[in-house]
Amino acid sequence: MSKKFFFRKSPELAASLTIQNMYIIRIIAIVTAIIQVFSLAWSYIYFEIMKKKPGFDARPDQLAYIIMMMVSLFTFFMITKYKKNIKNYINFIGAIIFIYLESLVVYGIFISVRDVVNGGNTYVFITAIIVVFDIAIMNPFLSIFTSIASYVVLIMCIGTTGKMYTFDCVNMLYLLIYLNIISVIRYYAMCRLLVVQSELDNTNKILENISFFDELSHTKNRNALRQDWQDFYGRTICVAMIDIDGFKKFNDEFGHTIGDCVIESIGHALVQYFGKDVVYRIGGDEFLIVTDISEEDFNVRLINAKMAINDIKSSETRLNVTISAGCYHGKCRNDEDMRNMMNKADELLYIVKKNGKNGLKTQTEDD
Repeated sequence: MSKKFFFRKSPELAASLTIQNMYIIRIIAIVTAIIQVFSLAWSYIYFEIMKKKPGFDARPDQLAYIIMMMVSLFTFFMITKYKKNIKNYINFIGAIIFIYLESLVVYGIFISVRDVVNGGNTYVFITAIIVVFDIAIMNPFLSIFTSIASYVVLIMCIGTTGKMYTFDCVNMLYLLIYLNIISVIRYYAMCRLLVVQSELDNTNKILENISFFDELSHTKNRNALRQDWQDFYGRTICVAMIDIDGFKKFNDEFGHTIGDCVIESIGHALVQYFGKDVVYRIGGDEFLIVTDISEEDFNVRLINAKMAINDIKSSETRLNVTISAGCYHGKCRNDEDMRNMMNKADELLYIVKKNGKNGLKTQTEDD
């Protein structure tokens, strides 16, 4: 049970926790900076203008407000600067966040001691530890150690003033214990949530591959074509229909295993020369290519693909696989244009098949 509770965090999970903290700390930092501005203004008005306590030197407080404001603004701007490239600076951002949280604790101790000396309370320290240990996400070991250390330092500092009250110390200790319990529960709940989210993302990627990619040819499928359909609008594209010549004989003479091997090899060749984002398997032995390359470039790539396809072998025996292709180049403005271009490419393919197969026939919109 203890091994499960205190399991070692993976680098990915640690990075995810830092990213979660990054968004939290940005808000805390900017709010804290604003509070320090108001605290500095009030300190000046109270002690310098209203002179409620003549002779009281508020300058150490004012210096603390200024330092905390500058640290908060620095933290906010550094996190903002690197948030778009967080993966490369994850350790750096994590260090900044840790230093900032420790600065809040130190600030809370200093202001609370000053307040107690002048007849006040430890509300600033209590606020600081709530922010650090319950709003931010901190490792339980670090949280417990830091909270105990800060509590001891506060008690020692107040003790030197002679204004320490036992009941206040005990009540603050109770509060610290409950804050740590909440911090630990929240930390492990967040870890579990991030793990589940990561597993869900991986599952979604697997489902996406199943839904939008053909397992045999390793190309996109009809679902992917429907998804990409509107991306073709407003572009000058090349639409090519490709068919395997005499595919039935491979299944009949060599068996379906060889037929599957032919499909897989052709898919690999087309992806190799045209790219995985533009090749679709839309039928048993039919492929579709939708790309924005020029007619000349398309012809060169198809020739190279045909050579690779013709070299497909089974048990070191060349199968002499050939393909036929019909290709139409034009401007795709809308859904109707796209369907017309596919139909014209299919008609060109039919002409190639009728005239002996193993060829390419192209046509442009202006022809």
